[in-house]
Order: sequence, then C-alpha cells, then structure tokens
Amino acid sequence: MPLHPLRAALTLPRLALSKDPLQAALFSGPWARQIGRAGPVELCVVVLTRLLPYLRNALPSCPIVVDYVDALGAAAELSVRGDPAIWRRLYWRLEAPRLRRAERELRARASATLATTPRDVSALPEGTVAIPNGVELRPLSASGSRAPLVAFTGRLAYRPNEIACRLLVDEVWPRVRASRPDAGLLLAGADAPGWLRPYDGRNGIRLESPAADIGESLRSALIAVAPLPPGMGTPNKVFEAFEAGCAVVGTPDLLERCRTDGVDAPIRVASTPTEIADAVLALLSDPGEAARTGREGRAFVERFASRTRVLAELGQLYSSVLTQPRHPAKLG
Repeated sequence: MPLHPLRAALTLPRLALSKDPLQAALFSGPWARQIGRAGPVELCVVVLTRLLPYLRNALPSCPIVVDYVDALGAAAELSVRGDPAIWRRLYWRLEAPRLRRAERELRARASATLATTPRDVSALPEGTVAIPNGVELRPLSASGSRAPLVAFTGRLAYRPNEIACRLLVDEVWPRVRASRPDAGLLLAGADAPGWLRPYDGRNGIRLESPAADIGESLRSALIAVAPLPPGMGTPNKVFEAFEAGCAVVGTPDLLERCRTDGVDAPIRVASTPTEIADAVLALLSDPGEAARTGREGRAFVERFASRTRVLAELGQLYSSVLTQPRHPAKLG
C-alpha cells in the first residue's frame, strides 16, 4: 500500500483511541477493497503485526500464515530501556503493549506463525516457528586475496545502522587507522544521511550510497563490522557478509540474534569501541586467520541460511497449513 502522508495523519487519532499499534498509521489505505479485488485465494500470508487494524474485517476466508518477521513488541520494549531520546522512550512505552496485543490477536487467527530467529520466537506467542532470512549463494573468487578493507553495509538511514555508523567513524575507525593507515573503511548502502556524506574520502573512508551490488562490494572486503545496538530480528548484513566470505566482527547481542538451530555464528565478539577496533586490527594483521573465519561464515550460511533451504522450509510450512483441518477464529 503506497505511503500517503495525509491519510496517515488522519488515521493516527483513530488509532490513538484504540488499542492498536500507532505505527499502523503509516500503512493506512483501502485494504479491504484491494484484498477483495484479489478474488478467491487458497492461502493468505500476513507480513508484519502492524497491519492488523486493516485486516480484521478484510482477511479472505482461507488459511492465514502470519510472518511476524521480528518480535516488534519485544523490540519496542528494548527501545523503552535503551533509546537515548526521552520522547522516543515515551512513544515506545505507549506502543509496546499495543504491539504485544496485536501479536497475540494475530496468533489467535493464524493457522501458523513464523519469525526469523529463535530469539524472536521466544518473545512471540507460543507456536511460532523460526525460519531465517535466506541469502542467494554466489561463487567466490578463486584467488582469495583481499585488501585490508573493512565494510559496513545496510540501509544507512535506518536508525540502528545510523547509530552504528556514528560509532564507527567517530570512535572505532580512528583507533584502527592509528595503527593501520593503509586500511580502508567502506560504508555501502542506500539513503546515506547528510551528516555521513562529508566523511567520504577522509581517513580512508569510502561511501557508496546508493550501492550497486552489496554482494560485490563485500567481496572486496576482508572484514565486515556490525556494531549494532541491541535489537530483534536477523541482521541481514551478517548473513550477506558470510555469503561473501568476510570475517565478521560484531556485538554479543548480534551473536545471539544470529544463533541458528542452537549453533553460534562465527562472529568475533566485541562490545566497546576499543574492543571492536582491537578485533578488527587483529584480523587485519593476520589475513590468513581472517580468510579462515570468512570460510567458516560461508559454511554457516550454506548450512543454515541459503535461499534454497529457506524457500524449501517455507514451502513445507505452507503445504502443512493447506492440509490442516480448518477451524477459523475471528480477529478481535
């Protein structure tokens, strides 16, 4: 549904008087009409909790699968505790129980629910299953030789990525360059904020925004670094870096979010800016070890997160739903 600012503004007061997520205002539109135009369907997949207000009276009479993607209620509760802005903490305090309520309501209606990580599943209604985001596996260069390049990728205006970029350029990267003036830092992704653009070309930093091909950009890097704040969901940038054969440096929270089938991803864990810089420097000084760690990451996504495997798991889930006896429950 296209974003319409005026429509969102008009919808917000109604949502505020209800118990529904306020962020649903961003997606307001003629959902019932659009769904009706689709005609008869055998299976409906609902993506994201915040669509609930528009789907209560519009869902087709067929099995429903809800893809929460992330545990949005739990993510909101993290923001209540960790957001530096008081006004945002107040917003998330109001929004968190609304998201939790919507998650429960959708589970009552759905034949199956899924999210991207076991950690998210643990924060969602009982019965939710974890299916990771998948990455397309492409060939790696046979040479294996890479420059002393460190990469950070993702949509750069997305708030967790913007926080990570500030930490990198202001606190981590000066420490790295003080010891390795030959090292480069690549920041690649869409929508770079204005404050970040002046860093391009300074202190070994290169900005690619927009980036033509993240996979190719990562194939030129020895290390991918992801000092993200605590959150929920799969950090796709980590699986993309593994696919490209990069060694990955990340936070303890990132390690937990990437754990799959009880197996830890091969992430070099570091918490503070000094620890992150030290971990990067250790890998830069030992390219053989960085390459070995990169091979472990590639093996991890081949085992757990290839797009072929993920599509097969989704297919099995959808097939099982279509063969279940139908006992529809009403939303609300």
